[in-house]
Amino acid sequence: MRRQALLAALSSERGKMIRSLSVTAALGCAAALLLFPAASGASGPGDPMHFALRQQGPAQVCGTTCKTYVVASGAITADTPAEFRNFAKNLNLKGALVVLESEGGSVHGAMALGRDIRKLGLDTTIGHVTDLKPAPGEAPRGIYDPHADCESMCSFVLLAGIHRSVPAEARVMVHQIWLGDRREDPTAATYSAKSCSTSSRVRAAKRWCSLKAPRATDSPRSTTPKLPVVTARSASARPR
Repeated sequence: MRRQALLAALSSERGKMIRSLSVTAALGCAAALLLFPAASGASGPGDPMHFALRQQGPAQVCGTTCKTYVVASGAITADTPAEFRNFAKNLNLKGALVVLESEGGSVHGAMALGRDIRKLGLDTTIGHVTDLKPAPGEAPRGIYDPHADCESMCSFVLLAGIHRSVPAEARVMVHQIWLGDRREDPTAATYSAKSCSTSSRVRAAKRWCSLKAPRATDSPRSTTPKLPVVTARSASARPR
């Protein structure tokens, strides 16, 4: 009997300890969410770009001059322009600022997205927007942070803005456009030294051929170098 009572007491204490740890973990998670709020439209590396609408915050800081942010974060795919049009079709985006944070992606997708942004008359910049705790009845707000990257084809989207701004803390990272076996995967951005060297040689050869090729208006004789004609008389007249 004593042993059973002792085991029951130990089991009860263990249950209390587990419940206490569970409550502590839950409180820790809640505190983390308060201290480190989620980014607007947060996406992981390689995730497709998606869009979110945020008002600049906090409201007491910007007052009546708060900006409207169109948060655009993630990799650009062939479907990104259509997703942007669906996002924007029922919204009044006049005067909005597109905040870009992207590792780049599809060439054609980026150019189409840029055209849509230009048609709407939007401005562009680079940054990261972190959500604020929304007030009751208020539109979602976010804090703008300029520490972000706009890589590869993201730069084409940046250039599409009516007004473009690049904060000193942000980075624009560009490279040669690659169309080939990697175009189906917007995140496959690694290339060997051999592939880069081969591509450079091909481009150099094309430039050389285009420079040396005769124009259509040229006659065949005009491309043949003329050699000087030496006669017996001219040879004998040379000074010795």
